[in-house]
Amino acid sequence: MIHSLVTDTVTRNVVREWHRTRKGAQSTAERVSSGNRITEAGDDAAALGVAENLEAFERSSRVALKNANDGLSVVAVSEGAAREVQGILKRMRELATQASSEALGQNERLYANEEWKTHEREIERLARTTKFNGIATSNGSNASMAIQVGARNTVNDKVRIKMVDLRKTTVLGATGSNPLGNSTLAQRALTRIDRAMDKLNKQVSGLGAHYNQLNAAVSSIENSVVNHQASQMRIRDADMAHETAEMAKQEILGKAALSALSQSRLQKQQLLSLI
Repeated sequence: MIHSLVTDTVTRNVVREWHRTRKGAQSTAERVSSGNRITEAGDDAAALGVAENLEAFERSSRVALKNANDGLSVVAVSEGAAREVQGILKRMRELATQASSEALGQNERLYANEEWKTHEREIERLARTTKFNGIATSNGSNASMAIQVGARNTVNDKVRIKMVDLRKTTVLGATGSNPLGNSTLAQRALTRIDRAMDKLNKQVSGLGAHYNQLNAAVSSIENSVVNHQASQMRIRDADMAHETAEMAKQEILGKAALSALSQSRLQKQQLLSLI
């Protein structure tokens, strides 16, 4: 075997292996310290692209989840106003029933009529003032409201809520200035109230259906977010058991390379002593 002082291929190979080991140790240390298997695109370009798309979808889904919860709030606000109107209509039905009797005195009929008109004004006020985030929900200006509950731009990613119209003219129609003026008018008002309550009950039922639909959407989105997080974890996160074992391996190889360099230097010194 030839021992050369000019061309030392053994030492060069040892240095090359030491550099490779050092680079591997640095990469392993980055993965352990960050907890990520992919710290730069070169680690796994294809997987990084998949992970980025999954993250984008997950973040959009979180916003969609907020939208769905806002939709639940819209329905709750509209339903609350509709239930108040239902309560008012029940009282107005009592007044119409009372005024339908010819035994009611004229003064009592005037009092009942005045209370009726007050309830009409309250229904109109509720219709005009019921809003969510500044958007009118019960005055007929918005027939429906589309809620984005998905992360994509498809029909299936939207839920359309049919809004209620609580305006007095929509609920009761034209009642005149003296709806309880006599028993005949009061009986007509009684029939009008029954129709109004039936119509309003259907609208409230529709709001309940929308509420259940949005609740289901919220549960679905929450499951989607969790599953996308898990998918990202499997792609991005480092296997700590494997990485710590790899770090120990790189440390041993690095020490072995340094030891080999020391032996190579000692051999050169021994060759020089022969001159």
